[in-house]
Amino acid sequence: MQATLKMGTDLRLTRLRRLPIGTFKRESVVAPTMTQERGNESHILSSYLVFDLQSLLEANSQGLIEPLTGALRRNRILIPELVIHRLDDKNKKATQTLSLGNSDEATATAKRFRDLLQFLSRNKEKDWLLLQQKGVNEDRRFFAKNNLGNDLNDVRRYVSYALFVKGNVSEKVFFVTSDPGLKRCAEDEGVLTASIGDLIA
Repeated sequence: MQATLKMGTDLRLTRLRRLPIGTFKRESVVAPTMTQERGNESHILSSYLVFDLQSLLEANSQGLIEPLTGALRRNRILIPELVIHRLDDKNKKATQTLSLGNSDEATATAKRFRDLLQFLSRNKEKDWLLLQQKGVNEDRRFFAKNNLGNDLNDVRRYVSYALFVKGNVSEKVFFVTSDPGLKRCAEDEGVLTASIGDLIA
């Protein structure tokens, strides 16, 4: 069974935390990417990009995801379980906000979340998009050290997932975030980090 992003007048995500362990794609995280590099050497190429929610939202709003995953750069986009869970919550609020029909900052933000959900829905079967399975693909050492099992909403789970990916692929893994605390946490664990600005450099 795969979790689906349901389209319609009430676009919503299936309730993540009610789904069984192992939900989402069973595609291996070690699926190879193309390793022959082309283009500007300063570009991030043929890498695994693990996004936090804010950076994913910005990347989609700026139209960066398709260029990052296209034939020239060939990166893969990895979406942590926590991002999906937070999108679910944000979508509920977005639905309420958009129903008011206002033209304000809250409405603009709600539309950005709705656009991201629609983008993920359109591309959920693409080879370059991988969703973290519920309850798996965590770095066990980091997960246990930080007691993340006590709070599955702890944002350090982004780092746990990035560490898991880093330990299972030969390509570079970047954690994409603008959060200074998360950036330090990831770098202290040896995970490469990047900002949205780095991706478009």
